[in-house]
Amino acid sequence: GKWDDPISCSLFVVSLDNKPKYTTLSYVWGDPNITEIFIDNVPWKVPINFFTVLKRIRCPDLALVVWIDAICIRQTDDKERSYQVALMGEIYSNAIATFVWIG
Repeated sequence: GKWDDPISCSLFVVSLDNKPKYTTLSYVWGDPNITEIFIDNVPWKVPINFFTVLKRIRCPDLALVVWIDAICIRQTDDKERSYQVALMGEIYSNAIATFVWIG
């Protein structure tokens, strides 16, 4: 979207065995103030720093595929979170690029 458009994302499941092409995002949480983005048309509350990096990396004419731990890992499910955290080395090392945002 354009700079002032709402942040709108979609979730989908892929297997790392299929060698998907994706980027990753590493960022610091920073400002605890909350705003919202939309994931599959559902509002999600996110920290301002998270929102800001999504605005900065988006391209008006290109849909980016980005793995972001805060969204891609169900944070309220301890079992899933433990499983996914164990995969993070593989997830980051197989990405075509990693965006790093320190604010």
